[in-house]
Amino acid sequence: MQQTDNVGISGRIRYLRSIKGEREVDISTVLEISPAHYCHLEQGKTKITVDVLHKACIYYDVTAEYILFGIKRKKGNILGKLDGFPEVVIRRLLKILSCLLFMEINETEVKDSAMYKILMGGLMEMTPVDADSAIPSVLEYEKNRRNVSENTMIKELGLSRFVWTSIMKNEPIKNIEIPLRIQSQYGYGLDFLINNKIKDNMFLESQLSKETFKRQQEILHTFEQIIKMQSKDI
Repeated sequence: MQQTDNVGISGRIRYLRSIKGEREVDISTVLEISPAHYCHLEQGKTKITVDVLHKACIYYDVTAEYILFGIKRKKGNILGKLDGFPEVVIRRLLKILSCLLFMEINETEVKDSAMYKILMGGLMEMTPVDADSAIPSVLEYEKNRRNVSENTMIKELGLSRFVWTSIMKNEPIKNIEIPLRIQSQYGYGLDFLINNKIKDNMFLESQLSKETFKRQQEILHTFEQIIKMQSKDI
């Protein structure tokens, strides 16, 4: 499991605020915390919580991975084509692309990957687009997919029964280690877990690269035509 660094997080939060040209008190209002709490975040004296991280990602339009670990991912050709579309449309288009890529796939390794389960395994459909976090849906999905008990999941993730119940009731998640444990255990990206966003298309890019050049061109041409049709409907 990746370990968070309060000093690194505080530096990135401070940097994001500086390029916005905002005062500390203004950002504390955006994040719905007290000015003192925000000051401690910038000083690295307190850990960032999941709900505060979620609000910061939305306000600054950055990923959870960037704030937590300083990781920046360049958009590939696929997601670059979807700039400006609402999340609900992006999900629909990525599902269509996944169908073009994976209808006849038989690789166990691919089918066990988190992105395959999101796009083709039904997880995306059971996660409401307007949900702040995908965590409750992920836990329910993994429990049902593997046909295991709640107690098994609780033990795997090192949670208490109280914390598990509060998560499944969609109550705000505070402890940043919870999405990190889920990521470590089941492989889901932090931006999906924390922000309910599908922004990392490395998986789709890598699968596309396995096709012949001719097949790649066919898939991308079909996908671009679908995007153009979708644009007319918005």
